[in-house]
Amino acid sequence: MSPSTELPAELTLSTWERQAGALAKARPATVADALRALHKAHEAVPWGLLVLDGLQDAAAAELRVAQLRSEGERRLRPLQQQAQATAQAASKWLAGARQGGAAPRPALQAAEALGRAVAPWCSVLERAWQAALEAAQRRLEELQAQAQQQAAAEPEDSPERRRVSARVVQQFRLVKNRPDIPVKYLLCLGHRSCAPYLGPSAGDTFKPLLAKVLKGDTGLKYFHGDCVWEDGGYTFVGPRMTSTIARRIERGLFELTGTRWRVRAHE
Repeated sequence: MSPSTELPAELTLSTWERQAGALAKARPATVADALRALHKAHEAVPWGLLVLDGLQDAAAAELRVAQLRSEGERRLRPLQQQAQATAQAASKWLAGARQGGAAPRPALQAAEALGRAVAPWCSVLERAWQAALEAAQRRLEELQAQAQQQAAAEPEDSPERRRVSARVVQQFRLVKNRPDIPVKYLLCLGHRSCAPYLGPSAGDTFKPLLAKVLKGDTGLKYFHGDCVWEDGGYTFVGPRMTSTIARRIERGLFELTGTRWRVRAHE
C-alpha cells in the first residue's frame, strides 16, 4: 500500500480519541463508530492490486484489469462513501458541540480536521486507482502486442513443414549410420531461419517446398551440397558453407524438428 492510500491520521480512531478525550466515547458515539466503519472498509480494499510489477504475461494483465474494475466498484466505492459519511458525522457532531459550548478546543479541531481531510483523500484514492487501471491496460496492450509478434515470428505448422522435418530425421540416420549411402542437401536460408531438404537427390525442384516451409521469411537463398558424418557432427559440405551458416542451420533444425543437432559446415 502506498502512503497516499493509507488512512490519514485525521481519519483514524486513535487520533479522534486522543483529541476528543471523553467526548469520543460519549453516547451516541457517532464519529467513533463512523471511524471504525471507515477503518473496516479501508482494510477490505485489496490495495495490492495497485502494484503492477508482477505482470509478465497477457493473461495476468487481463485479469488485473478486470480485478481493478470490479474491485473498484465492490470495495473502493464503499470506502469513499463511508469516508463521506464519516465527514458528515463529524460535521453533525461539530454543530452540536458548538451549540452546547462545552466541547474542548482539541475536540473541535479534531472534528474540523476530519471533515477537511475526507474530500482530498477520496480524490487521491480515485486518482491512484484510475492510474493503476490505466497502467494495467497499457501493460496488457504491450504484452498482447509482444505475444502477437512472437506468434508471427514462430513458423506455421504445415504439411510441408512436417514432411521436411520427418525427412531430416530419416536422412540424418543414414548420414550417421550408413556412410556408404550418399545424402545430398538443398538448404534454404532466409533472413530469420533456414531449412534443409535431404535425400539421395536434392535439386532445385524442392525449392518451392522449402519456400513454403519458410513462409513469411524473406531474402531466401539456396545452397547445394553433400551431408556427411564428420568429427561427431552432421557436416554440410558445399560452396560458401561457413561456421556462421552452420550455427544458423542448427537453430533452423531445432525450430523444425524440436531436436538439437550438432552441425558443422565447410567447403
